[in-house]
Amino acid sequence: YFTATVDFTIRVSDLQPNVGLFWYFFIEIFDEFRAFFIVVFQLTALAFAVPVAYRFRFEPLFAGILLVGIMSALKSYPAWGDLALFLGLLPIYEDLLKYTQYVFLSANLLMFGVGLAPVFWHLWIEQGSGNANFFYAATLVYVFGQITVLFDLGSAMLRRELDIHEPETRTRTVVQE
Repeated sequence: YFTATVDFTIRVSDLQPNVGLFWYFFIEIFDEFRAFFIVVFQLTALAFAVPVAYRFRFEPLFAGILLVGIMSALKSYPAWGDLALFLGLLPIYEDLLKYTQYVFLSANLLMFGVGLAPVFWHLWIEQGSGNANFFYAATLVYVFGQITVLFDLGSAMLRRELDIHEPETRTRTVVQE
């Protein structure tokens, strides 16, 4: 059971194209560097857990939602359902919408990524007229859209906390000299 589930995910042994970042990178990499980059890629996703959990320790549900988003963007075998779970949890914090700054950019990146990935998959796999680079570019746009949403939500929560704990800063204009 362990080999078929956890070990399979950690070792990234199946390099079938998916909406993640791992498959293309590990197809292109030399075998002698594979173990090093597996460790680097897997630890990248885990490296966010402690800082996010610590910074949002007074909002554990929000920290959990951010970690679901991070895992959906950076795990080795993601699926469209991972994004759906992350976006489905966001209405819990609908009051953060007024603090977000990059909704238009994030929405467009996600729409283009989600819209173009099946088109490029069809052109590459079924028609044979495209190549892996187009599909991987669409997955990069998709993951960048997810990460943009994550950063925007994190900064919105920080601005919200600042407004709650120091209300006098709401009306202050910051001028850089």
